[in-house]
Amino acid sequence: MTRHLAIPIAALLASAVLLPPAPASAQEPGTAAPAAAQAAGAGPSKDTAPRAGADIFSGLALERPECIVYDADRDRYLIANIAGDFTAVDNNGFITAVSADGTVDTRWIAGGQQGVTLDAPKGMAVDKGRLVVADINHVRVFDLASGRPLGDYEIAEAHFLNDVAVDAEGTIYVTDTGTDSEPGGVFRLTTHHQLSLLSGGADLKRPNGIALRADGNLVVAGFGGAEVMVIGTDGRRHDALALPEGRLDGLLVRDDGSMLVTSWDGGSLVEVGADGAVRVLATGLEQPACITLDRDGTRVLVPEVEAGRITAVDIPAAE
Repeated sequence: MTRHLAIPIAALLASAVLLPPAPASAQEPGTAAPAAAQAAGAGPSKDTAPRAGADIFSGLALERPECIVYDADRDRYLIANIAGDFTAVDNNGFITAVSADGTVDTRWIAGGQQGVTLDAPKGMAVDKGRLVVADINHVRVFDLASGRPLGDYEIAEAHFLNDVAVDAEGTIYVTDTGTDSEPGGVFRLTTHHQLSLLSGGADLKRPNGIALRADGNLVVAGFGGAEVMVIGTDGRRHDALALPEGRLDGLLVRDDGSMLVTSWDGGSLVEVGADGAVRVLATGLEQPACITLDRDGTRVLVPEVEAGRITAVDIPAAE
């Protein structure tokens, strides 16, 4: 059942240099999907034979993969496939499950199958037996064991829900990247299904990637600029760090306080050390999106949206 919710309306920065927002591009979300995208409900899932090592991500039938997360309890990776336009309400999105041994269920959760509605899934989070998914203007929740729907929460005011983070109490934070004319914001959905706009406005630079720090504050990457900013749970913006290139997307905070961020403008994966040092780890990525670490924590797994693939990038160990 869909719930319609009314809205009651640093050392890390020591070496950073603030930069102006990056310019818009014709390739930003909202562009048409490749013609090869599958139609809704096309075919059942297919399991492949196990494959080993890094090869588990080769040859996958992905369609505009936007996010990857690791499900530690089942030792598998889950990949959100937009499978159409970024904002098309077409019930054509799907989630691919890839086990660590390489077994693949391409359409483990799929719009139009077994009572599932899934239009253009993007950011995801694994939380206490559930999978939380951002989908245009809905937050959809699924059972991690079975894939069955558990909840569907519409945020009518949202234009482009993009990434999610979940705190220890189960509260969901979701970014709305908005549009060129609508700046978007960060919404909060409590375990009691109470929704509020935590923070909004143009100064958020169209928030995209989101993650929680150890101190409980949120870190948000702006798609409309080159800034990574800290937002308190009271909604107030604190510090901001500018990276060399903009249209930021994926964001991951590691245990040592360092961050990993992807940039569309740079086609890159960037590391920001706990001391504020910025280092480019990889370039040549095509629309690098919502990232995760692999099971060993030694590689970053990067979905490349238009390339339709997952790329593994070796990284230095967290201190």
